[in-house]
Amino acid sequence: IRANSTSSRVLTMNRRRWLTVAAAVLVLVSGTVFLKLGAVNNEVIQTAYGEQRTITLPDNSTVVLNAASKMEYKNEWPDGSPREVWVEGEAFFDVVHTHTAGAEVKPSDRFIVHLKHMKVEVLGTRFTINTRRSGEQVVLETGSIKVNLNNKEEFYLEPGEMVQYDQ
Repeated sequence: IRANSTSSRVLTMNRRRWLTVAAAVLVLVSGTVFLKLGAVNNEVIQTAYGEQRTITLPDNSTVVLNAASKMEYKNEWPDGSPREVWVEGEAFFDVVHTHTAGAEVKPSDRFIVHLKHMKVEVLGTRFTINTRRSGEQVVLETGSIKVNLNNKEEFYLEPGEMVQYDQ
């Protein structure tokens, strides 16, 4: 009788240990799958003082990121979605024009740069953004852009014009 009770206890402990290990493996595997499939893959690029970098975005637009600046964007822009980047510091943009003249503007034709207090929307143009100190500044070189200030005011810029925000 005693031998039977010992063997059933050993069998129960082995089964419990096996179930614990299986549950842990299941949690690890499902967590890894969730992170790989569900996570947004953002690219974050920062420059040091005195450093300047040229970045080619997924749509072949180029950005020259000036010293002590930071830019973030998605590695892949989903079809049908606007192309979006977030900038702190100073950056020069040369945006690829994707809109076909005469066609309706699609969300994927839009290129949006997010700043702390402004949102700059372009179709294809060249401009500089500066978010130094307590303000933000956008200077348009070519094309046209729409600047949205704190989701309240909109400004349309023509080449050579600048909009500046100071706290």
